[in-house]
Amino acid sequence: MFGVLAALAAALPTLVSAPPTPVLPPRDLPPDSVAISDFTVAVSPSGEVEQCRLRASSGYPALDAKGCPTLRSAHFTPATDSTGAAVHGLVDAQVKWPQGEVVVGASGPDVELVLSHMPTGVAGRPVAGLALTVDTKGGVEACDVLKSVGSADFNSLACTTGVKDAGIKPVKAADGTPGRSIQALNVRFAAYAHFAPIPEDRIHDAYPKRALKQDVDGFAVIRCDAQADSRLDGCAVDEEGPPGFDFGGATLRLAKDGQFKLTPAQLGEVFIVMKFESSRAR
Repeated sequence: MFGVLAALAAALPTLVSAPPTPVLPPRDLPPDSVAISDFTVAVSPSGEVEQCRLRASSGYPALDAKGCPTLRSAHFTPATDSTGAAVHGLVDAQVKWPQGEVVVGASGPDVELVLSHMPTGVAGRPVAGLALTVDTKGGVEACDVLKSVGSADFNSLACTTGVKDAGIKPVKAADGTPGRSIQALNVRFAAYAHFAPIPEDRIHDAYPKRALKQDVDGFAVIRCDAQADSRLDGCAVDEEGPPGFDFGGATLRLAKDGQFKLTPAQLGEVFIVMKFESSRAR
């Protein structure tokens, strides 16, 4: 198929400049809070943003709409292949509001490979950061591991199953012509705890009030230490979204109230995913 390379053979686009774009925040954006719009951008061989699409909403459509114009004002160092030639590049970028600050790099994984359990010695939810060399038909010529998860087997799995699950497509130039490209791909490995359904009235009580009022759906992942008596200790938020709505805090409240009923077999470090849907919580 293609080789897994230990050394950097290709380079992703890097941000050179992005003038901040101050905006007046929406009326419902709390003071001193930050919202993040997440995008995927295609960068031309000359370093200009050719394409921009929303990857994950900030929860504020008015801000999301300003993201691509902000990113199109940015300039990048173009991606380069293993020969050093400039090619098209595909990377994730976030715009932080209300400042309009641009940050390059994924805020979340592109692909998640869920395992029944993590191997001994592997903790957390490790992410392999890859740079894929992609031909004009979407075929992957090479997979460079930019960020290892500390396991050669996991790195190899990221470059095979992870890449397959990502559904890689060629990058198209502004005129629609497919071009050879270097594409970023982040593959996360995780094992999640299973728990009994939570009564809807308890979800309603825990649902963040501002998110419920605005009909915002969200999620959170918490990390806990599962005890033999099914108690959860030391819970902390590992991930949540959209940012600024406190879905992580809502999930911690459910854990504190004993709403997550795990089986005795689930011991030690566990990750719990909680999804919130405003239509079901009303």
